[in-house]
Amino acid sequence: MISDKETYEEAIQSLNNIYVQPNNEVFARHKLATCRQEQGQSVDAFLQKLRSLSKDCNFKAVTAEQHRDESIRDAFITGIASNSIRKRLLEKTDLKLKDAFEEARVLEHAYQHSLLYESQSETTSGATTNAVREHPADPVAPQLPDLRASIDSTQTRQEVSTISIKCYFCGRGRHPRNECPAREATCNQCGKKGHFQRSCKSRKSTAFALATLHSLGLGKSTSLILLNGVPLKALIDTGSCESYVSARVARNHKWPIKTSVDRIFMASIHLSRVTEGHIFATIQLKDETYENIKLSLLDGLCSDVILGLDFISLHENLQIPFSGKRPPLCVSTLRPAKVEAPSLFGNLSPNCTPVATKSRRHSLLDSKFINAEIQRLLKEEPDDQQIYAARRLSHAKNG
Repeated sequence: MISDKETYEEAIQSLNNIYVQPNNEVFARHKLATCRQEQGQSVDAFLQKLRSLSKDCNFKAVTAEQHRDESIRDAFITGIASNSIRKRLLEKTDLKLKDAFEEARVLEHAYQHSLLYESQSETTSGATTNAVREHPADPVAPQLPDLRASIDSTQTRQEVSTISIKCYFCGRGRHPRNECPAREATCNQCGKKGHFQRSCKSRKSTAFALATLHSLGLGKSTSLILLNGVPLKALIDTGSCESYVSARVARNHKWPIKTSVDRIFMASIHLSRVTEGHIFATIQLKDETYENIKLSLLDGLCSDVILGLDFISLHENLQIPFSGKRPPLCVSTLRPAKVEAPSLFGNLSPNCTPVATKSRRHSLLDSKFINAEIQRLLKEEPDDQQIYAARRLSHAKNG
């Protein structure tokens, strides 16, 4: 491996070529351009991270024309529609704009020619739709939906149209993306835009299935509210610390969304979700109006809105009537104070001996006054007269 090298520098260079993975200049610049300051990250740490990422970008002193070509190359690779072509371009560590364009054009033409082969094979063999389904389409197909529009020959258009592969977005026969009926549609399953529910590739979540099977059980806890004037169903959830709104609902009504990323843990710490921001909204529930209520955005909710403890705690208590036969169950959020009564003689030792003292002698006038006051106090409740009697007694002694 390095035995045939004559100098130390040649041996080191040979080892670096074998064991050191070369940096991809295009991808390194993409990471630098798309780097964003994280939640809670200081400006100093963010700048240090950008400087660290710039080390792999291989910046050089170039002319204005060379700098323009490099910028166009980066934008060309980032914005290209085909993910397969992008992967092939990123395989090269040193790539010029001209080379990237030639490589992408060759791959695009190769895909167009493969469509012609498929159309001719379908016409010759007379294969049915079921036979075509057994052979999945090329993975580049969904990334290049408008390639047929670039074919100029009328005969070629007719041949390509005979392909019976279905559209990945609407489920119908293949057609240009700009003519797809699902282009502006919103999926009822995942809430994303651009495809129908029957063509959705995402799996149904367990939480959604449970909410569907037990929808009647949520009836007692679900109320109709007005969120920014829009009628929505809200679930009163005492097990949630915060309140949430469906991200799909917030986007559809174009409410201003504040940027925030919070991780939410479910019943187990291994189950967590990340919010997509938050909004401040006005909620009207029955006869009450709540201003400037924070609602975090989260997808996959069992209701349009979930009102948690931060909203419920605005009231003294929450009453949800049920049809049970047992008496009402009161669950207080305040724990009762458990304070033991202090001992009166805790500071005395067990063998302590009490000391007896003689009572003070009173004059005849004082004794009559004390007896009269005691009899009066036994008949009446304690009031401010006791203080007045004590003052009279003190005045009589001083006299």
